[in-house]
Amino acid sequence: MNIMTPIQSNFIQRIKQLSQGHPVFLLSMANGDQCVIKADGANRTAHLSAPIEIMNAVDPHAPSRVLSKTEMLGIRGWVMGHAADLEEQPGYLMSELASGLRPPLPGQGPQYSKVFIVMEAKAQLTDLQAEGLKGLGQDGDGNITVRDKSGVKSLQQVFKQPGVLEKLGEVLAVDAFNGNQDRINFEGAGKPWPGAGSLKCIQNPGNIFIGEGGGRLTVLGLDVFDPTNQFKDMNNFPEPDFAYPGRILRADAAARRVKLAQDVVADFETILGPRNRTFAFQKQTRMPTDACPRIVRGMESGGTKILNFLKQKFAGGGLGLGVVKRVDACGWLSKANFPRL
Repeated sequence: MNIMTPIQSNFIQRIKQLSQGHPVFLLSMANGDQCVIKADGANRTAHLSAPIEIMNAVDPHAPSRVLSKTEMLGIRGWVMGHAADLEEQPGYLMSELASGLRPPLPGQGPQYSKVFIVMEAKAQLTDLQAEGLKGLGQDGDGNITVRDKSGVKSLQQVFKQPGVLEKLGEVLAVDAFNGNQDRINFEGAGKPWPGAGSLKCIQNPGNIFIGEGGGRLTVLGLDVFDPTNQFKDMNNFPEPDFAYPGRILRADAAARRVKLAQDVVADFETILGPRNRTFAFQKQTRMPTDACPRIVRGMESGGTKILNFLKQKFAGGGLGLGVVKRVDACGWLSKANFPRL
């Protein structure tokens, strides 16, 4: 399904909530197409549209966009008339839509408490957290389940494939520029992990997605927005800039990129768990030996792609102050890159 084409509510056949307690819904269409919509606590449409635009440019295999008000009204109308074709936690979608459609407060401009995005329904989509917990014999709620390492073994093979860890690096480069720390914490404070204390830097392994992209399984740049981060608004730039994660993309920040890649790989090893050894001398690691340099290369190529996108978008001028400060913090601000400064 081309998710850039507006959703026609009269084509919707069924809507299913994908996870209880989470505002993520699968839409099945009359022609057999499917897409996923999700509500984000973005407050403003621009908070999501700007970072999504950059991720789409870097990762064309995981496109997304913000739903229009017209589309949200159409989906709401469909829900009101198709209760039998809606599979959800009762009233949840209507509640989220009502929040997104709430009129702006006086003098606040186009401000909403929820913004909906639409993305492709990806085949074989999974995430690092889900497979890691299965390997431990747990589910997402901490309940004991049957231990299943098939997923982590599958991911082990995926990460060996050329371009996959480089793609992870590109996704992290976009996160750094956008100020998204809801996947990787660039300050180095990771999430607790069962039996391992805290991870080094992975804040949300559930946001490290693996799915079909370009005819194979790879890392996907989904879920680009961090509603709690101070750099979430592309039009503003809180000072001082040393707290801005995009500084890791600077030419003189090579050592920081290497350190981050090392921490990411260490966290992947923790989440994927050690290998079962037939012989004591066999290595226990699951990640390939060249994982760190591949992630670093990806971060650097991701930075280049971001800069090229911005150069094209603002070739005629119009570079806002917030973006100017981000570009400057990344070491990219020059007349050569942006002639209309």
